[in-house]
Amino acid sequence: MSGFRVYVPEGAPETGPVELPAAEAHHLVRVLRARVGDAVTLFDGRGAAWEASLSVVESRRAVAQVHAREEVPAPTQPLVLTLALVKGKAFDDMVRQATQLGVSAIGPVATARCEVKLDGDRASSKLDHWRAVAVEACKQSGNLRLPELLEPLPLAEAVKLPAALRLVASLEPETVPLAQLLREAAPKAGQASTSSGPWEIAIGPEGDFSPDEYALLRQSGYRPVSLARHVLRAETAALYALSVMDALRQG
Repeated sequence: MSGFRVYVPEGAPETGPVELPAAEAHHLVRVLRARVGDAVTLFDGRGAAWEASLSVVESRRAVAQVHAREEVPAPTQPLVLTLALVKGKAFDDMVRQATQLGVSAIGPVATARCEVKLDGDRASSKLDHWRAVAVEACKQSGNLRLPELLEPLPLAEAVKLPAALRLVASLEPETVPLAQLLREAAPKAGQASTSSGPWEIAIGPEGDFSPDEYALLRQSGYRPVSLARHVLRAETAALYALSVMDALRQG
């Protein structure tokens, strides 16, 4: 599928006309300068996409004519990023990069050494902002599945969420290289996987997880893994880890 990509959370009909959401129509018309006849790909963020072309382009609205539908199945081994709340635009960057790599969920967590504190209306506003960042990343990359942006939680609550393989990027001395552990976890030919559910990686803040938090993670089933040979910033660590996990996951 080609042309402009348009997010339609409610989906579209199999064929025929569909009115585009107001914000998407405004972006197409005012920013991208789309015209009647231009090809567009509509996507609902859940794996469905529709090949279409613009049939109506006005100052405040746009209508697309749907021609065909495509469905991309969900990965059998989803990736989940549990990410400490880092300051500035770094979290935005990580949401963007994780979406491009096809993660299924992103869980912001508050840790002892986080400088960012979110609660109430500010947490809700941030979630809306991160979802918008993820939508734009899907448009840029062609990913048809939006990651689930989970509510920010304290680390002690986040570790209770389910996952088949739980990893933590660790600076502790006794770790296993990430790629080595994933190769051991991946199923051999003709064998069932013991970790066919989500693969989760936890990334700490710039000051790293505290000793107590590392103890909590180990007690909760997280396995410490090493990444590159040098110490990485949080956003670089997330990108490195997810790239390796995406390359080695099944499906």
